[in-house]
Amino acid sequence: MPDAGEGIEAIAEDGNPAALATFITANSGITYPASPGAWVVHTAGSKPLFTTGEADYGDGIEHIAEDGNPTALGASLPDLGGFIAGHVFNTPVGSDRTWPHLAR
Repeated sequence: MPDAGEGIEAIAEDGNPAALATFITANSGITYPASPGAWVVHTAGSKPLFTTGEADYGDGIEHIAEDGNPTALGASLPDLGGFIAGHVFNTPVGSDRTWPHLAR
């Protein structure tokens, strides 16, 4: 089904949860936290995380997209082509528990 226009597409394409957060807050009173993710700095010309139109490299992007789990990608970051620096973010503000431990 096509995106309902409430913000899922913005998360999937740009990693931007703002539109969905606004919608959920207005319609439920629940403040929407951003899902876990990762950041990476890499050399110019390298595409260590993904290439548009190509299948997942098997380094963990699919786990974030489908389950919100950055563990596999975090473990593979140092081995990515062109890697300079990177890390996962998976601890909500005000919590001392990280994902996936929040789900338990």
